[in-house]
Amino acid sequence: MTIIRKFGFILSTTSRIALSTSLRPTPPTFFNTVHNEFSAMTAATRLKARTALDELGEDGSFKRTDSAWRNWISREEGAQFPPENDRYHLYVAYACPWAHRTLLTRAIKGLEDVISVTVVMPEWQRTKPEDPSDSHCGWVFADPEGGTRVNSIGLGGPFPSSYPSNHPDPHLGAKSVRELYEKVGDTFGKYTVPILFDKQTKTIVSNEYAEIIQMLNSEFNHLAKYPNLDLAPKDLEDAMAEVDKWVYPDINNGVYRCGFAKSQKAYDK
Repeated sequence: MTIIRKFGFILSTTSRIALSTSLRPTPPTFFNTVHNEFSAMTAATRLKARTALDELGEDGSFKRTDSAWRNWISREEGAQFPPENDRYHLYVAYACPWAHRTLLTRAIKGLEDVISVTVVMPEWQRTKPEDPSDSHCGWVFADPEGGTRVNSIGLGGPFPSSYPSNHPDPHLGAKSVRELYEKVGDTFGKYTVPILFDKQTKTIVSNEYAEIIQMLNSEFNHLAKYPNLDLAPKDLEDAMAEVDKWVYPDINNGVYRCGFAKSQKAYDK
């Protein structure tokens, strides 16, 4: 409890210091260049394959869309997804701050021997490189037999096709996170991590980080090394909710709103 309270204080203090800065640079040219490339996709392709770079309002501001896979692991009798040892798998990216939360919760609760993990490659690649009309770029899995790569707009590198901490998809043999979604019948077309995957039924349980960490905190206590450690204590619920009111829009989502803004007005807001 003391650790949680101290962490909350440190987070609040440092976050407010960061928010007080008066430095307001113009949106980076890199993001504009990348977004222009994605904007050139055909309407049909955009319906099939979107990224955060496509979640923009008419004023050029970033508008995050909700996650589509929102099932729940539950200890209730007859639950579709009961908490079981070695049944579930996390797909994450070290470069994704939303995925960090699931890895942290898994480690803090002592679930590293209960829920397995695959880390995707750190840079985006074309997810349908064999189709010149499909410009979608996103997370890909390691390919130990592959050659070197450049980044999604042909710059940087050369990067290896596999690092020691990255591995091929062990369950569906997908080459990319997009392909994994397609293999489980996704029709929404937003191919994000983290993904909580059911190895038994070969489907996605959830791709909403906030709900994944709640499940890891509360539903696996009979399997966790630290079952008595509650990361959402009842007596702190109101205080946590108050912090969330400004941490999420101004910091967690704020970096996306700044980085992906397509107009100075949207960026300044």
